[in-house]
Amino acid sequence: KAKEEGAAAVAAATEEGSSVLESATERITALEAEAAAAATASTAAAEELASAKAASAALEEELQAAKEAAALAPAAAAAPGEGVAELEGKLQAAEANAEKFKKAAAHWKQQTTKAKEEGAAAVAAATEEGSSVLESATERITALEAEAAA
Repeated sequence: KAKEEGAAAVAAATEEGSSVLESATERITALEAEAAAAATASTAAAEELASAKAASAALEEELQAAKEAAALAPAAAAAPGEGVAELEGKLQAAEANAEKFKKAAAHWKQQTTKAKEEGAAAVAAATEEGSSVLESATERITALEAEAAA
């Protein structure tokens, strides 16, 4: 009878350990998917930031060329032309856009880091819980074997 109880205890501990491991594996998979999504969003934000910076640089060059052209024209020297004001407005909008994308990139980088940390914590917790279940099962088996031998 003690052997049957021992076998039942081993089966229960094994089933509990499998359940804990399965739960941890599912959580890890979910966290990895979340980290991948955050990394993708971070990459997209970085690409948009690079694009915004390039657009800003192009507009800045265009503005500089317009200012130089205005300086060469005596009539336009007194007041910047409409084109220059328009380009300055576009440049300011591009710079604001670039700043927005910098913030988005920082946000997604933070989300990626957070998801990675949560994944590592879930792995550690699952490993610790699995070890605890295994240790309990081993102790129970030892106790039942000692009981059976006595």
